Amino acid sequence: MEEIGGNMRKIYWSLLILFTTSLFLSGCRTTQPLNNPVIVVNEDFVTQYEVGSQEPNWLQAVIVNDTEDGAITLTESDVDQSKVNMNVVGEFDVTYNIKDSDNNLITKVLTIKIVDTTEPVINGLIDLTFVKGSAEPNWLTGITATDNYEGAMTLSMDNVNKSN
Repeated sequence: MEEIGGNMRKIYWSLLILFTTSLFLSGCRTTQPLNNPVIVVNEDFVTQYEVGSQEPNWLQAVIVNDTEDGAITLTESDVDQSKVNMNVVGEFDVTYNIKDSDNNLITKVLTIKIVDTTEPVINGLIDLTFVKGSAEPNWLTGITATDNYEGAMTLSMDNVNKSN
C-alpha cells in the first residue's frame, strides 16, 4: 500500500506541475508577427511633375497593408518629404516609415522627378527686309527670351539660325 501511495503522490505532483505550467502558458501569447507591413506605390499616383507645380498629397502615394492589422492609414508623421523641392529640377526622395501594431517598422523610398518641359517664350520677333550687299543687321535687336524655370535668358548669335 505504501508503494501505491508513493506513486499516487508522484502522479499528483506531476499533474500539479503540468496543470500550473499549462495555466501559465495559456496566459502568455506570442507577439511575433506573421509578416511585416507591405508598402505598395499607388498605381494612380504621379511621380513626375512640372517644375513649379503644387505639391501632391503624399499620403495618397502608397498603400500599406499588414496581415494582422489590415489596411494601415498613413499620417503626416509617417512621411518625410522634406527633401522635395517642387521649384527645382531634379530627383528627390520621399521616405515612408510605417509601424504596425507590433511596432514592426518598414521603410519605403519613393523617388519623385521634377522636370522642365515648358519651352521658353521668345518675344520681339519681326520680319526684316534685308537688301543683298548691305551691312548685316543685328538679328537680336528687340528680341527677348524668358523661361518659366530659368527666367530671362541671355541670347547670342549662337541662338540665331540664318540658314533661311
